[in-house]
Amino acid sequence: MHPTSLPYRRLPLLILLTLFGAPRVCGSMDEDPLKDLIVGLGSGRIEAPSVWLDVVSKEPRNTVTTLIRVLKEDGDEALQKQVEKQLMEACAYAARRHEEKPWKPVEWNRHCLVSMEIIQILGGATQVSQLVDLLAIPRKAEEQDYDTRSFMRPLKTSLLRACDRDALTLRVIENAYGSQTRDLDSQLLRILGSCDVQRTPDTLVNCLGKRHHFDAIVLTQLAAALRKPHLRISSFGLGAIRPLLGSPDAHTRQSAVRALGYADDTTSIRPMILMLDDTADSVRNETLLALQRITAMTIEGHPERWLHWFEEETDWWCEESPATLQTLRDSTEKDVARILRELAGKRLFRREIAPHVMGMLEDPRPEVVRLALATLESLRPPFTDLAPLLKELSEHHSPIVRNDANRILHYLTKNTNSLYPSSNIPSRH
Repeated sequence: MHPTSLPYRRLPLLILLTLFGAPRVCGSMDEDPLKDLIVGLGSGRIEAPSVWLDVVSKEPRNTVTTLIRVLKEDGDEALQKQVEKQLMEACAYAARRHEEKPWKPVEWNRHCLVSMEIIQILGGATQVSQLVDLLAIPRKAEEQDYDTRSFMRPLKTSLLRACDRDALTLRVIENAYGSQTRDLDSQLLRILGSCDVQRTPDTLVNCLGKRHHFDAIVLTQLAAALRKPHLRISSFGLGAIRPLLGSPDAHTRQSAVRALGYADDTTSIRPMILMLDDTADSVRNETLLALQRITAMTIEGHPERWLHWFEEETDWWCEESPATLQTLRDSTEKDVARILRELAGKRLFRREIAPHVMGMLEDPRPEVVRLALATLESLRPPFTDLAPLLKELSEHHSPIVRNDANRILHYLTKNTNSLYPSSNIPSRH
């Protein structure tokens, strides 16, 4: 379409009024290089990525964000896609040129900021990989001249948006961590700890050992991630953390205990009990909190009392649980209530008990279903196992069952609505 036809004649004017009502950075109001680039796309005159990079990097902050919004509002998808393609190519050029011939600090700063803004609204794993290359400090350069600390907020925003858009971004950040500057690596860890992507915990685990003196930070971020009900860690990830309970560094031991506590790792209960005699006060205190978090027991910090409880629970599981679980489904309502109350307190083996209790959610007796729900609240099975069942029970014929199911579902999803809105929780069927 020719630039003098209506859409292209109207659109640059709209962009001009929206973006450039303030004094221009590039010159007078008559000089509008960004408008010229966009009009050129309509006539088939496509400028090189280097030109696009130079123009957009000299514009005021948030110009790219406003530009894309205006293009979307105008409704010309073809033009919008062309502009987005040029912006992506500008990102790629900035990184490629920096590898071939490093940018001077002032140019580098501008190009980093505009690349982050482009990634925030458009980018995924590929663009984040290019940004990592752009953030690299040239050899023989002064680190303070290429200071990434001033980018902390836009870097976090852009990478988190990219993670939401493209889960492979996590792998890019994981691969980048450990080979950057100390400040940038620290920022990457904190960004990972803020991610809401399912693989976040295991990605953080893969960062352990790359910078040994940062392992405590990795574990702290991991604990923060695991506080979100929808984020769980694999058995492989747990296996990588458990040896760190024996780390010579007290801060690492403390952080490992905290992470395993939020991971709800029942396998670590016995080693943690022994750590109640740790030489460091901070480790002992964190260990007691972790044990109480995992077990829901209020035993004080005496290893002997905890060991006694552990042995009693283990004996019950080996000797009495088979008969108890066998009779659960066939019992009267009164006996079911008694058995479920007993099972609710058996936190050491709750992962093994939970599937038996979940089966009771299909019982035709509403009161039995309510008792099973109350027991599952105590046993805390994985969110992804329980959520589909709760979604189905939210439509139960009994109002009291519906209320209980919705209350538990609301509690589990109150901080995770972006990932698990109640209308989108997958059915188990």
